[in-house]
Parts: sequence; C-alpha cells; structure tokens
Amino acid sequence: MEDLHVDVIGNILSHLRAARDVVVASATCKKWREAFQHHLSSLTFHDLDFSGFTTNELESIITQTIQQTKGLQRLKFFLSDVDDVFCADHVLVWLMHARDTLRELYLLVRAAGSCQKFPCLKTLRLEDVSARGRDFSFLVSLFPKIENLTLVNLDVYPEAIISLISVSLKSIDVVEMALIKFILEADSLGYLHLQRCNFEHFEHFKLIGKGTLKVLNIDVARIAYVDIQDNMENLEIVDVNESSIKVPKLYNMISKLSNLRRLRLQRVNFDNVDEVIDLESISATFPQLTRQFLYPDVED
Repeated sequence: MEDLHVDVIGNILSHLRAARDVVVASATCKKWREAFQHHLSSLTFHDLDFSGFTTNELESIITQTIQQTKGLQRLKFFLSDVDDVFCADHVLVWLMHARDTLRELYLLVRAAGSCQKFPCLKTLRLEDVSARGRDFSFLVSLFPKIENLTLVNLDVYPEAIISLISVSLKSIDVVEMALIKFILEADSLGYLHLQRCNFEHFEHFKLIGKGTLKVLNIDVARIAYVDIQDNMENLEIVDVNESSIKVPKLYNMISKLSNLRRLRLQRVNFDNVDEVIDLESISATFPQLTRQFLYPDVED
C-alpha cells in the first residue's frame, strides 16, 4: 500500500459507496489524506449513513467534507428522509465549491437552490422535485453542456406542462410522470425513454429535433399523442412495451425508418381501428432489420 501513488489512492477512495467511509479511510495516513484532498473525484452522501445527526449537524459535516476537496466531478446526495428541510444556502455552497469541475449530480434533497450556471456538468437526475413548469426549463438552462437527463416523478404546477430546450442533450429518461404536455426541443438527442408515464388526459409528448434520434423506448406508458417533429432517418431501435398510444398511422411513421435495426411492439394498444401491422411488409421494407417482435394487445 505504501507504494501506491496518491492519484491511485484517490481513485480507490472515489469508488467507496459512502462519503463517511471516504473520510474514515483518508485518516489512515498523510498520503491518504493528500489523496482525499487533491485526487478525489466522487462523493456520495446518504441519510442512512448519518442516522442520529440533526439536520444542522449534517449540513456542517457535508460542508466541511466537500470544502476539503479539489476537483470533484461527481456529487450524489440522497437526503430525502432527513426530518428538516436543508438550508438552500448550504446546498448552494456544496454545489458551488465543485461547479467548475462537476460533471454528474444526483440531488435528492428537500431544499431550493439559487441561479448559478454549472459549465461542466453533463449528467443530472431530478427525482421527487416540486416546482413550476417554467422553473424546470430554467434549471436545464443552467447546464449548457448537459448530455444525460433523468426526470423522475416531478410535481409540476400550476399546470402540468414542461417545455425544455437543450442543444447538448443526448439522452433523456422520463419516468413516472403525469403531465398535460411535454415539449422537448433537443438538437442532439439520440436516446429517448418514456417509462410509466401518463400523458393521455389532455395533450401529448412532442419532440423537436434535428434527425439525431437513434433509440425510441416507450415502456408501460399511456400517451394521448406522440408528435416527433424530427427527421427520423437515423432511428435504429423502436421499442414499445405494454403501452397505449393514440398515434395516427403508427405503422406509416415506422415505415419511414430506413435504418431501422430492431423493432418491438409488445402488448401495444392501438387506438386506431384501421391500424395495420404487416409482418411481411415490415421485413421487406427494412433490409437492415435483424430483430422484430410484434405482440399487439388485441381482442378480436
């Protein structure tokens, strides 16, 4: 262990599950302490690791731990079960300390933040967050280089409408969302996943892109209308599972996909009675198709 370089030790510490374990390990010796301060890239704070601490004590511990580091690239906070709400100023201090190097952020904390841009962050997960629809739009604008976005069970008010614009976004997962309308304008989007979503009561999901979408995955969803205003010539995978989608002429949309490689329609409820899925036509239309799985949800 004495022969390990400090950057190797920093990498080891970065792979520990809990920030508490990182702090304990860094107290081993001066070399490990140096690795913690200058070569640590990741920290994870979980409320289960700090049972018995008050919110104020936990705020102080997290602040002191983060401020002793340099060059953090990943920060994860799972603190939703803490009794009291965290002070927004403290949360902002944590984020601002790593703003120039932060690339991934998982923030599950009951607190509000201030308006500061994070120029390096590429991965963001928002879960169980309550805010106005326009605030979510503004939040995404704070991350000019964001590539991977996950939205889970967001509470959007006063109207359940979200409109997001990003030129850098490459992948988005939308999970357990019940909305009136979701409008996504993403020039570089390659992967779109809608899981356990309900957009069927009023309007629809709308994607405005520039022909970069390669994977469309709709899983256990109820969507009144999917509107993809995009040149879909690069779409390679269409995977729809246990979903109800009121798409006019779904097959006509799919038939335009010259580069389609994999198609799965499993337990899909087609609301249009004249919708026809012809296996022979699909095989002839898509010469690059290597896998097709059709299991429609039909009664007759």
